[in-house]
Amino acid sequence: MFDWSSVIGVIKDIWWIASLPLAFAAGVGMLFLRSQFPTKQQHDEQTKLLQASIATLSDRVVANEHRIETRVAKIEGDLERLPNRQEVQALGDRIGRVEKEVATSVEKIIGVEKTVTKIDHTLGLILKHMLEKAT
Repeated sequence: MFDWSSVIGVIKDIWWIASLPLAFAAGVGMLFLRSQFPTKQQHDEQTKLLQASIATLSDRVVANEHRIETRVAKIEGDLERLPNRQEVQALGDRIGRVEKEVATSVEKIIGVEKTVTKIDHTLGLILKHMLEKAT
C-alpha cells in the first residue's frame, strides 16, 4: 500500500535541492521583468510629457470650442435676420404682381411701337411726297 508519511519524508529530504534552482529561476525572472518595465524616473518623465501634451491639447480644444461658439453665434444671428415664411410668401406675391405689371407694360410698349412704326411710315410717305412736289 501507499505510505504518505514516507513520501512526505522524501519530499522533505529533496526540498532543499529543488528549492535552489526554483529560487534562482525566480531571481532571474525578477531581473528580466525589472528590465521590461520603466524606472520611476522614466515613468515620471513620461508622465510630465503626457501632462504637457494633455495641457496643449486642452488649450487647443478650448480655442476650437471658442471658435465654434463664435461661429454658431454668428450663424444664429444670421438665421434671426432671415425672413420668415409669411415674409417670403408676401415677397413672392409682390414679385408675381410685378411680373404681371411688366408683362402688361411690355404689351403696351409693343402696341406703342407698332403705332410709332405706322406714324413713322406715314411721315416718311408725307416727306417723300413733299420732296417730290418741291422738285
